[in-house]
Amino acid sequence: MKIAGDLHRQVVALGRYLPRFAAASRTSVKARSIGGRLRASFRCGDEGQSLVELAFALPVLLMVLTGILSLGYFFFNDQALTYATQQAATTLQELPGMSGASDPCNAAATAFIGASQGNLILTGTSGVQLTVQVGTYSYGPHTPSPIANFTCSAGAAYVLQGASTTVTATYPCSVGVYGFNFASLCPMQAVITEPMQ
Repeated sequence: MKIAGDLHRQVVALGRYLPRFAAASRTSVKARSIGGRLRASFRCGDEGQSLVELAFALPVLLMVLTGILSLGYFFFNDQALTYATQQAATTLQELPGMSGASDPCNAAATAFIGASQGNLILTGTSGVQLTVQVGTYSYGPHTPSPIANFTCSAGAAYVLQGASTTVTATYPCSVGVYGFNFASLCPMQAVITEPMQ
């Protein structure tokens, strides 16, 4: 019973003050002009602080984010270049006694292009430059695509068991963030040396 009485007193008190509060808020909103609202928004206080902080922080955050994405793309290409070069060197390592031994450059280029899986540019001056060394014979640098142009049948005489093979791939790149180009980090290069089996 006492709880019901306390609740009743609180509702009555709220009923007494609520109409006064609503009337006061209506008059203050109506009395405020557009200029008054603008002045109120520019007054010192916490009302616009979050917006100002966001305006200062957002460009910096976007620069950091795009920098991370650019560096991530650079390292992704570096890994793809190293993996494709490793596959080309492995192909050369297994050449003695196989049909591809007649043209080691073509075999290495075919393996390189297959392993790159379209992640690297393979044509033109902005593409991968590939050098193949079999024993003492070296051929390149040459862009590995089109494959028909990357031949070195003279290297077949050097495809001997136990001979060392080296595949060197160079990839020109540009790491740029908002107009700043860190081209001194480039070009990327992968050099893999394997003895023939």
